[in-house]
Amino acid sequence: MKRPISIKPLFFQLTTTFLVLYIIFMLLFMTKGGDRAGLITGLGLENSKTTYAIITIVMTIGLGLFFGLPIRIITSFRKWWIKNPILNISLLIIGLLLVVLSANSFFRLETISGNSGVLTTYSIANPYPVLIGWFLTAFSLLHFYPVSFLKWTNADTAASQTNKITR
Repeated sequence: MKRPISIKPLFFQLTTTFLVLYIIFMLLFMTKGGDRAGLITGLGLENSKTTYAIITIVMTIGLGLFFGLPIRIITSFRKWWIKNPILNISLLIIGLLLVVLSANSFFRLETISGNSGVLTTYSIANPYPVLIGWFLTAFSLLHFYPVSFLKWTNADTAASQTNKITR
């Protein structure tokens, strides 16, 4: 009996997802401007960006693996997913695009905050494009099979070469 989940691709997917999400997280945190992370301050780990990043990324990977279980367990769905890598690539591009566009002024909201009796207007990022882009990026990286993608691109180039030769 063949195992539906193999270890080497899973390790590759987990590693690349963690690294890409860590880079995205640090870039988002750096551009945020030194705000404190509420979850980490509540745990007593004052402003630890790395700890906050690891907790957030591990939770994201867990959710991505949970929602992607049908891809890993149901054989017919897995074969369909592997045969159509363009869907995965497009999800990755859309996710990264949403994360990048969230810094645009079109996706920003203005809020008024009163600290010590002084009202200040802040421009903050709309959380929905960032979160949707974050999860789309994580999901597509977690369920990306590079071997099938390479086979798919080689098959397309081989088919185009064959068409050129027959013409």
